[in-house]
Amino acid sequence: HQHSTRSFDSMVSEGDRLLSNLVEGVEFVVPSDHDAVTDLQHWVVEEGVTDLIYAMASTEVSPSFAHLGAMPMPYDPLAPSGGAFSYGRLEEDGSLFHLTFPEIVESLRQDYGVEVIQINHPRANSPLFYSASYDPLEDPSRLSGDVFTSDFDTVEVYNARSEFCQVFDDWVGLVARGYRVTGVGNSDTHTLSNAAGYPRNYLVSDVLEPAEIEDEDITGALLSQAVSVSGGALITFPEGPQLGSVSLSALGSQSLWVRVQTPVWSTVDTLLVIINGVVVETIPVFAEEESVIVFDELVFFDLPDKDSYMIIVAYGEIAMDRVYEGEYPFGFTNPIFFDVDGISGWQPPGVSGPEELPGLALTGCDL
Repeated sequence: HQHSTRSFDSMVSEGDRLLSNLVEGVEFVVPSDHDAVTDLQHWVVEEGVTDLIYAMASTEVSPSFAHLGAMPMPYDPLAPSGGAFSYGRLEEDGSLFHLTFPEIVESLRQDYGVEVIQINHPRANSPLFYSASYDPLEDPSRLSGDVFTSDFDTVEVYNARSEFCQVFDDWVGLVARGYRVTGVGNSDTHTLSNAAGYPRNYLVSDVLEPAEIEDEDITGALLSQAVSVSGGALITFPEGPQLGSVSLSALGSQSLWVRVQTPVWSTVDTLLVIINGVVVETIPVFAEEESVIVFDELVFFDLPDKDSYMIIVAYGEIAMDRVYEGEYPFGFTNPIFFDVDGISGWQPPGVSGPEELPGLALTGCDL
């Protein structure tokens, strides 16, 4: 999620936007200019950097009540704004016709072939969750109508640190009720001073090089929740069940190999194991100075007597001022699902009260 001069509120040229990703080591970029389709891939080809980065054409549909990422979007260089989606029109009587949120989503999917609908910054700047009065303690099915539909695929859990902890609870409320919504983290940068790639999304894929990436590699991983979000800490599972997977598991004691990596100029000090929205383990992390692998151990946990999901969070309390001034390291995974009977498929545990929401209190979160 990042902007260039196709957006009314950005002065970054498309060429500079590409360079800003290259210097950060970002291997795929999804531009998201307001109500304009941007295709940076032609810049990738012209600059001869197809071995370093891939760009997927996309847009940020930006009505007043919600901003939606739509990817991939067909790009038409001869059409206004690259073939942008229009959610309103002026009627003959002078009135303004405006599509509802469900109508926008339906049209993007049917008329433009969009595979991934993303809810951007759902608690700030045209925030859907405020517009629709979404409450993670209540089933969002009650919100169906003009202001809300659950037909979206990803949500920006991290767009700004001040909303991160609240949106994390929002997202967990969806996961707990069986909505297959992938959590992502994005910079939403409009400038060059705000770095592209903090945070960034690591996608599980068989693709080894950027030159081999195709749109379906990105959308496939997003739709299957095979995403680990890194704001300076990358969490992976070297063995065992993987992100987004459903694992047949017995009740009781379980273990999972968890690995956390950070750059040498930063580290984390805490690992959280979240089962069904509850922080069941808080594990101190003691890493040697300038380590890259800061945690690489079996994590033990107990599964309750019902189908469950697990999310891992890592964070640190020392700012990464050497590179990202004022930002603190964190990372979180998408869920791993545990089916305890193997008969009826994974059944969502739901949310029975605020105690089944994590209520993270990370530095900088405004709860």
